Amino acid sequence: MYAPLGECLRKFTKPLSQGLVQSLEKDQWILVEGGQGAFLSVDCGVSYPCCTSSITTSNAVFAGLGLPLVPEWIGPIVGVVKAYQTAVGNHPMPTLIGGEVEERIRQRGKEFGATTGRPRHCCWINGLELVRGVWINGCTEIVITKLDVLDEEPAIPIARALRYNNYEIHELPSTLEEYLRCEPVYDQAMSGWQKDTSGVSKFSNLPEEAWNYLKQLEIIAGVPITGVSNGPQRDQFCVA
Repeated sequence: MYAPLGECLRKFTKPLSQGLVQSLEKDQWILVEGGQGAFLSVDCGVSYPCCTSSITTSNAVFAGLGLPLVPEWIGPIVGVVKAYQTAVGNHPMPTLIGGEVEERIRQRGKEFGATTGRPRHCCWINGLELVRGVWINGCTEIVITKLDVLDEEPAIPIARALRYNNYEIHELPSTLEEYLRCEPVYDQAMSGWQKDTSGVSKFSNLPEEAWNYLKQLEIIAGVPITGVSNGPQRDQFCVA
């Protein structure tokens, strides 16, 4: 039934790896974008066995494209980080927001599954996941998305650590069972900016409180923030 459709597509296909190698040997750039979050990875995820079936971190790029691992071919690795976190299913969510605040963020961010439409859980930033996500991907920089979704919030906490069995820990637990028993450790919540950021195109024009929030994320991540998206349109993007 589908064979004729496949034949129509045949002329658009060719072996990929050889052409990519030739391009890389000519110092040409190849932009690679990954789907799904790092912590859904079957190798590096924090919620195994509640994860996807593939590797979703940057180290899967060469294997997935059939390329040899040549260090000189690796360019900037840009980590994409939401200004708040979302999850579905059985992923551990120690920083789950809950209540009216979570629902407000869910509605503003349109946090519903693209296929199923089921609501996503919304969480404050878990600093330990941010750090782990940066280093397991080898990120050289990060871009923050959906900053505008937090425009109405008066206070925005960031979890700097977790508490497990009454002990404060600064690394993610190694098992799902342990992680599900963790609680967040918050410092004093950061002040929200409660101003519209959707039209801002330069970091210097962001509200001071928004800039302070980004700087704190930058400190935790250990790499620079080089861009911020502040709306669903392609031109709603803020740069340094």
